[in-house]
Amino acid sequence: MDIGATMTISNIRYPISNCYMFYISFLKETFYVLTGALVIFTGLELAWPRLVLAYININWILIGWVFIGIVILVVDKSPDPRK
Repeated sequence: MDIGATMTISNIRYPISNCYMFYISFLKETFYVLTGALVIFTGLELAWPRLVLAYININWILIGWVFIGIVILVVDKSPDPRK
């Protein structure tokens, strides 16, 4: 019986719902966007000091970036492709 995508925890296979996969992909895309924003903002700050920091506090973006990265590492239990 094929139940589609599964997640293995303690040798027990659980079906992965489409909603779960949507949230993981949304978190990954948000992580990529925040990574790009940090790179661009850092480059602008190096080129023109206080250009970005006068309007946006980059610390909140960095905190969100780290938080989402940790959530992705903890929650995303993709099956090992080598098995």
